[in-house]
Amino acid sequence: MPVSAACLIIGTSNTVRRDGYPSLLRALRPDLDLRVAGVGATPSVLLPYVLAETCLDGVSHVVVDTLVNDAARAADPAMDEILEGMLFESLDWLLAGRRGVIVLLLPQSNAAGVAPALRARRLAFCRDRGIPVLDAVSLAEVLVRDHRFPSELVLDDPQHIAWPLRLIVAERLAAAIQAVPGDASAPLPATPYRVVPAAGAPEGEWVERSTSLVSKRYLRVTPRSAASFDPGGEAALLGIAMNGAACLGDLVISSGTEERRDSPSRAFVSDPGERTIVHVVTSLAPAVIGRCFALRAEEEGGVDTEPSVEVEAAVFRLDGPPPPRAAWPAVSAEEASPPAAASALSPHEAALARAALLSGRASASIPGAARAFRRLIVHAPVPVWSLEAGAAAKTLAALGVAVGDDRGAERLLRQAAHAARSAGRHMPRAAGEDGRPERTVTPAG
Repeated sequence: MPVSAACLIIGTSNTVRRDGYPSLLRALRPDLDLRVAGVGATPSVLLPYVLAETCLDGVSHVVVDTLVNDAARAADPAMDEILEGMLFESLDWLLAGRRGVIVLLLPQSNAAGVAPALRARRLAFCRDRGIPVLDAVSLAEVLVRDHRFPSELVLDDPQHIAWPLRLIVAERLAAAIQAVPGDASAPLPATPYRVVPAAGAPEGEWVERSTSLVSKRYLRVTPRSAASFDPGGEAALLGIAMNGAACLGDLVISSGTEERRDSPSRAFVSDPGERTIVHVVTSLAPAVIGRCFALRAEEEGGVDTEPSVEVEAAVFRLDGPPPPRAAWPAVSAEEASPPAAASALSPHEAALARAALLSGRASASIPGAARAFRRLIVHAPVPVWSLEAGAAAKTLAALGVAVGDDRGAERLLRQAAHAARSAGRHMPRAAGEDGRPERTVTPAG
C-alpha cells in the first residue's frame, strides 16, 4: 500500500506501551509511515531530547503527548514553568517548519489539583496557534458520566488509559492526521536545544542497556568518577537522560559557577531494590547555567554499595532557560472550561466504546471464553489484537459481571457484534444470530 504521510508520535508510557493507542492507529491507517519515539516517566523535557536526536526529513505530522508526566511534577512552580516553556517552544519550532502538529491531552487521576490548570494553558496555547487538540481528558469524563463506564475501564491505573479509551483516541488521531496539513519537505529552523552525550576519562566504565525501545550506552559515574558535558558555549542544563533503575545515589551537578544536588531517582523508582532497566529523561528546575558541566554520584555514608549513576546524555538550551510564562498566551475562562460539545462522543464513537466494553465482558467468561474472544478479535470493529492479556479479566471484575457458560459468552459476543454494526462497520454475524437486536446489558457504574 502506498504511504500517504509520515507521522512521528512523541510521548511517554501511554505512547510507547506495546498495546498502546499507536498500535491501534497503525492498524487503522496502514497507509501511514508511523514512527513512535518516547520515554516513560518523562515530562516535556522529552520534546527537545527527541527532536534534537531525530531526523524529521520526510515527516509531515507530529503528535505530542506529555500532559500526564508534567502534571506529576507541577507541584514545583519552577519546574512547572520550565517544562511548559520547553513544550511551547518546541511546538512553535515544529510549526515554523510547517509540520502538521496535533497535541494529545490524556487524563490521570493522581494529580487532580494541578492537571486542570496545565490542561487549560495547553488549550489556550493551541487555540492561539491554531493547533488541533485531541482532548482525551474530556472524552474520559464523557465515558464515565454519559455512558456509565466504570472509572476502572477508563484508566488502567492513575496514569495510563484503558483500552476502550485507547480505541477512541486511535480513531480520532486517524481522522486528525487526515485533516491537518503538513509539509514533510519544508526546512526546519535552527533549534536552541542540544543533546550532548556524556564524556568521561578513558578508564571510565561504559555499559550498554537494552530498554523496551532501544539500546542505550551509559557512562557509570560514582563519587570518584564524573561524566562531563561541553555544550559549546554558555548554556542552561535542563535535563539528564539516564538509566533510572540503576540510580543508586543523588546527583551532584557542577557548572564551574555553581553546584547543585538533585535526587532524580525518587521521581521514577518506587522500589530502591527494583532492577528493571528504565531509561528516563529527568528534568531540572531551575536550570543550571554554565559552560562546562560535570555530574557525579553523591557520596553517602554507611552504604554497602558504592553510589553510582548511569548517564547517557544531557539536554541543554544554548540561549539560557526557555521563555517565561508571560511570553505565552494567557488562559481565558473559555479555555479553563472547554465547551461540552467539544468533548461529546459521536454516535459512532459511543457504539465503538460499547463494543469494546462488551468484548471485554465476553472474553472473561469461564467456559468458551477463549473461543468467543478469538472470534471477536477476528471480526472486531477496529483491530484489538494488541490488547494485554489481563484486560478482559480486569473488565469483568470491574463490571461485577459473571458469565459462566458458552451461551452467556455467545450472547455477549452477539451484543458486541450488534454494537459494532450500529457504528456502521462490517462485522459478520455470530453463529446463531438471527439479526434481531439482543437486549442491551447496561454496565454497572
